[in-house]
Amino acid sequence: MKLYGVPPSNFITSRGLFNTAVSCFQFVKYPKPTNAKVPSYLLQLCPFHCGACPVFKCFNISTSVYKGVKYLGATGTPLELVFKKAST
Repeated sequence: MKLYGVPPSNFITSRGLFNTAVSCFQFVKYPKPTNAKVPSYLLQLCPFHCGACPVFKCFNISTSVYKGVKYLGATGTPLELVFKKAST
């Protein structure tokens, strides 16, 4: 995907690097799932997990739109994820 200019500071990217603040993600159970019978999760960015930040704080990941392109961001309603077993 080609980026046009610099995205806002609240956007999340991996930049292809490991063990940095932008590569420290975790999944946690969604607090109020849309469907109580289906387990769902949210994605969080936790920089302290890989030593990038001494503060023990995680940020919920949501989607943001910038110049018509959808990105992962650290503001807004958390993105609800459901995992489904792949069929063979």
